[in-house]
Amino acid sequence: MSGSVTIENIHSGKGKSKFVFKVTYNKLSYVTKRCYTLGNETAGSIANRDELIREAITLRGDGVIAKDALETPSFIPSPTSGIKRSDYQAHSDDQKDEIVMDNKIVSSVTWLLEREQSNIHFWKYSGTLEHPQHTDKQGATINVFQHFTYLNSNKTLVLADIQGSESHNPSNKAGILFDLMSLTQSGDSGAGDHDEDGMQSFAVQHKCGQRCIQMRLEKLGETEEEED
Repeated sequence: MSGSVTIENIHSGKGKSKFVFKVTYNKLSYVTKRCYTLGNETAGSIANRDELIREAITLRGDGVIAKDALETPSFIPSPTSGIKRSDYQAHSDDQKDEIVMDNKIVSSVTWLLEREQSNIHFWKYSGTLEHPQHTDKQGATINVFQHFTYLNSNKTLVLADIQGSESHNPSNKAGILFDLMSLTQSGDSGAGDHDEDGMQSFAVQHKCGQRCIQMRLEKLGETEEEED
C-alpha cells in the first residue's frame, strides 16, 4: 500500500487465535490481525498466511484491500509481525510471498487489514456451534440471513460466529458485521470449520421466524414468534 502507515508495536486485542494491532493509514484508523495459534499448534508464517487468505475469502472482499505492497527502507519485518527475517529465509522459494529488491529476494509478511469498528456497542449473534434464535428485529434479521445463506448455497455453507457493531456514520443506525466464520461440508474454509457436524448444528438449532415464512424459505425447524 502507499501512503503514511503507522502500526503499534504492542497488540491492543487478543482472541483465541489472533493478535489485533491498531494501524493508522493516511490518518484513518484500522486494525490489522495475525494468527499466533491455530488449534493446538503455534501458527508459523506459512500457516498464518494460509489462514488469513481463507478468512479474506470468507469475508468476500468486503474489507479494505491494500493495492500496493507495504515497503519499508530496510525490508525487515516489523516487531508486530512476530517473525524474524531468518524465519522467512529458511523457507523454500515456492513457499514464500516474495518481494525482489536489488536482485535479492526478500520475503514479506502477511496481514489481514480491515476498518476499525466502533467499540461503543458490540453484538454477538451466534457462536461457532451455537445458533440462538433472536426475537428482536436486528437479531431476527441475522437469523433469516443465516437461513437464506444456507439454502442459497444449496446447504453447503453456514455463517457462524457472527458479530456486529454500530456503523461509523452517526446518522446511520445500521450495524456492521465482522469476523464471520464459515462452516462447510469440506471443513477447509478456515480455523473453526467443523465441516458437516458444524452445518448440522445450525440445521438442528435454527427455528424459523416470521421473516423466514415471509421469504418463503424452506422450513428447517419449529416456528417462533418475533418482534415486529
